[in-house]
Amino acid sequence: MICLCRNQTSPFKGGKTVEEIGEFDWEKQFTELSEQCPILSSVLIGALTTEKSVHHFGLASKPCMSAKPVIGTLVSILAFQRKPKSMNYFQELNSVQMWLAGCQREMFNRLNHLGLWVGIKGTRSYLDRIRSSYDTEVFKWKTEICDYLLGLRSDSSVSGAYTIPYADSEATLSVDSFPSSAASSPQRPPARREYFQPQMQQPNEGYAARDRVPTLHLSDDVPLPERIKTIPLENYLPSEMDEVDLRFELTTIVHRILCEYIPILKPLANAINWHIQHRYSDVSAAKSQLVPIGVLDKDESRVSDTIDILEEYHKYVPLKPNGQPFKLLLHADGLSVERGNNAQNARINGNTAWKQLQGLQMNIQEWHKRCLLLQDIFDEMYKGSSGREIGTLFQLKNYFNHRNVTSNVKQSFNHDEEFLEFATNGYVVLAAMHVLNMQSLNDIPNSFPNTEDKQMHFLHDVSGKILDMVFLSTQPYVKHILQDQSNDPEAENEICVCRSTHQDPGMVYCANKDCMFGGWFHLDCLGLEEDDVPDGNWWCSLECKNYQHGKKKRATVADNLTDHKKCYALRVMWHGLNQKVRRDALRENDGKRIIMHWRFDLLNFYEHNHPKYFHVCHQLLSAISGAVSPRLQHSLTWNRTVNPNGGPGKNLEMDLQMEFFNKEYKESVKDAAGQLTEATIARHSQMVGVGKVIGSVYEKQVASMQRSTVQTTSTPRRESDIIEFVSMMSNEEIFTTTPGRHFKSFPDVTHVLFKRISASAFRKRLIRLRKELANHREITIQMQRN
Repeated sequence: MICLCRNQTSPFKGGKTVEEIGEFDWEKQFTELSEQCPILSSVLIGALTTEKSVHHFGLASKPCMSAKPVIGTLVSILAFQRKPKSMNYFQELNSVQMWLAGCQREMFNRLNHLGLWVGIKGTRSYLDRIRSSYDTEVFKWKTEICDYLLGLRSDSSVSGAYTIPYADSEATLSVDSFPSSAASSPQRPPARREYFQPQMQQPNEGYAARDRVPTLHLSDDVPLPERIKTIPLENYLPSEMDEVDLRFELTTIVHRILCEYIPILKPLANAINWHIQHRYSDVSAAKSQLVPIGVLDKDESRVSDTIDILEEYHKYVPLKPNGQPFKLLLHADGLSVERGNNAQNARINGNTAWKQLQGLQMNIQEWHKRCLLLQDIFDEMYKGSSGREIGTLFQLKNYFNHRNVTSNVKQSFNHDEEFLEFATNGYVVLAAMHVLNMQSLNDIPNSFPNTEDKQMHFLHDVSGKILDMVFLSTQPYVKHILQDQSNDPEAENEICVCRSTHQDPGMVYCANKDCMFGGWFHLDCLGLEEDDVPDGNWWCSLECKNYQHGKKKRATVADNLTDHKKCYALRVMWHGLNQKVRRDALRENDGKRIIMHWRFDLLNFYEHNHPKYFHVCHQLLSAISGAVSPRLQHSLTWNRTVNPNGGPGKNLEMDLQMEFFNKEYKESVKDAAGQLTEATIARHSQMVGVGKVIGSVYEKQVASMQRSTVQTTSTPRRESDIIEFVSMMSNEEIFTTTPGRHFKSFPDVTHVLFKRISASAFRKRLIRLRKELANHREITIQMQRN
């Protein structure tokens, strides 16, 4: 034992780094014990094994498990008792695990005397040593890029830069102002942003992710303002080719649904496309390198604090040979992007790009956008008054016992999305049965072929007929927007109560369809800035907000000829399928499809009155269309997701990954009992991610287990529910057109794409935002020249 303790390179020696912890292996400890203490090794082996188990070195009671971890633990305790300040690797490992788990602080000192843990002071000291190098890897990436820009490295030896996604303030509140429900479910931040009281503290958390798709080979020249002014309006709107691609995506999703739930088509499951391939599919399946960069005790709702946040993140921005910043992407949700833009605008009078905070390019992320779109769907299709109307979302929720589904998506996003997917799948299967004239799921259509090739054609034909029922084209609206303003017949609809034309065309729409003032208002007439307009519904007065749409509309000939029940089912299918294709594109990291979806969503943001997301969406599409350098354009397209675990189809939105880091941080910091000193916040935030490393060590080495025993969640199987869904809805004949029928709670639902879009106003807004972006670039350049 003396020889073992004197060995300066002993694997039992403490003070290991995070990388060394990840390489922990009992085999090294056992080898060291056998060489330095052969007698003790023989004694322990004899005590823990039998004649039968000694050959495979298993415990007598559990021969499938190795005795080496137990031997290593006993030797670690003996070595710790002899030299507690140095031979404490195992004890430090235990202490960090217990500290991350929120163990009571007095327990450290109690078990320290048993040789199992180090004391609380020793634990904190070890944590501080580990976290002292928390962002060393990011600075290493920065150095590699600087060396490449100086010509010291080839482009094959360095990654194509990295990005710094950071969470919105609402998801990173301190524990004092954070509700316990949010602490346990941080995967569901608000889909619609709310403004907080000024006194509420909102710390900011972030992480860095290394780009998987290389971009350094592309030009980094910044376009001139004249280039931005000439970006075609067509680049902001979906094209005819985009609709062809969207229909292909929808067809693929319908294939998957039919092959999963219709028995006669299940043998084709291996022949259909489960992963839509793209040029970077292999790279997208690689595991991402993620480095949490801690929590900043800054309130993002204050411009001065946001400036401090951006200045802090500028320490990670590489330096070009000419002294200019090598611009990185800073990913965030819509509100955080807006606040980042405001901070950069506040520093626009700086005489260098560094002082102007131009080293970071703000970029909108997708997960919060999906929350927003899902909330719009539930606002339209989900009503508590429809509980007895068979086929409505609320009735299906009650019938199939989806108790966690609520109309407030920000509180139940995961459950709401899974429920919408279930309803969509059920209606798609019903539509297929209608097309094939099937009375039950087990029926075999008369035209069903025998060979697999013909069956694939059959499947494609059925899917095409379903999409013919559902698909809605944006091209009539796009062509209307792109045509000459003077020929726009809808221009007269967007007239303010002042009945005059303003120099600033910014307008807002009252959510009351029967608004007595006409619905549209100039922001100048209301004394509002565009930033003051909330996402979602806005009312011009309390009368409009409290207005009850109780009076029944006079029935028209069109109402009597329209099957509103069928329209309701088609709209549920349309919304659900679009949500599925957006999620699928993100899981595959298919940048072209993701950007295409943003062009479709720009119309949705206008239709549902989301001016902030319209603005940041316009900013993203402008960047993709030439408002930033080719390098950033490529990165904005193909480096929008991370893959924390690796594998095809397992990519996550960067803001969703931030929510997982938030969850780990909040669960760790909540045990500080509200005593959040600067050191405590730093210690908890900079240890984010280390818990998984140590957990893996315990599962694979300490506990001698080959895989984690932690139960993982997966999408529940709904085959029996789909069968019940079909059985319940078959008598409704929902896809058989019956003129005049409707749900009482949805008397006038129609299957049309947009109802509120004014082509002239939409066009004016696009032109205005494009001009503002060009003017901002021009001012930025002029200030740098002064």
